[in-house]
Amino acid sequence: MSLKPQTRFTKTSDGVSIGYSVTGSGVPLLFSFPISHQILMIENPVLRPWFEGLARRFQLIVFDSRGTGLSQRDVTWSPEAFALDLEAVVNALSLTDVFVFAPIGYGHGAVHYAVAHPDRVAGLILWASFVNGATALESTHIVDLAEQNWEFFLQTIPSSLHWLEPGQVRAYMDMLRQSSTQRDYLSFIRACFESDMAKICCVSKLRGV
Repeated sequence: MSLKPQTRFTKTSDGVSIGYSVTGSGVPLLFSFPISHQILMIENPVLRPWFEGLARRFQLIVFDSRGTGLSQRDVTWSPEAFALDLEAVVNALSLTDVFVFAPIGYGHGAVHYAVAHPDRVAGLILWASFVNGATALESTHIVDLAEQNWEFFLQTIPSSLHWLEPGQVRAYMDMLRQSSTQRDYLSFIRACFESDMAKICCVSKLRGV
C-alpha cells in the first residue's frame, strides 16, 4: 500500500497545536511514539513497511504528541497533557470505538483518556508500558545522560536497536534529532518518573468507571 500522508493540525483544549495524519481505512488506530516525527517515521525505509501493513488493516492515525515532531514544541508534557492530545485528535476526526497504541510513558496518558472517555475507546495497546515510573525506570541513562550530553544520548538510541543495519543508524539518529529537543524530551521523561498507574485506577474507581 502506498502511503502519502498529509499532515493536518488541531488544537487541544489547553491551546497546544497537534499534528496528525490519516491513511488507510477501517477501524481507527491512533499511533504515537515518544521522540517521534510522523512524516519522517513513515518515510523511514526501516519503519515504512510496518506502517504500510497497519494501513492495510486500519484507518491509521499517526500523531505527534506535544513536544515532538510537527506538534508544538517547548511545552510541558504530562500524562494528563497526553490525554488532551489524544482527545484533540479523536474530536477532530469525530472518532468512536478507537484503538490506541500507547508505548512506554504514553501508556499512563492513554489510560487517563480511556477512564475519562470509555465510550470512545475500543481498546488500548500498552507496549513496553509500566505501572510506576519511579520503580520501573533507570535514571542513569534515560535522564542523566540526556541531560549531560544530548548528542551522545541520541547516538545511543539507534545503536541499541539491534534490528538496525549499521548503515541505518545514522539516518535513524538524524530522525531523532529532528523529532525533539533536549528540553522537551526531559519534560517527557521526568514526568514518566512521576507517573503512577495506580493513581489513575483509583480515580476511575471513585468515578465508578
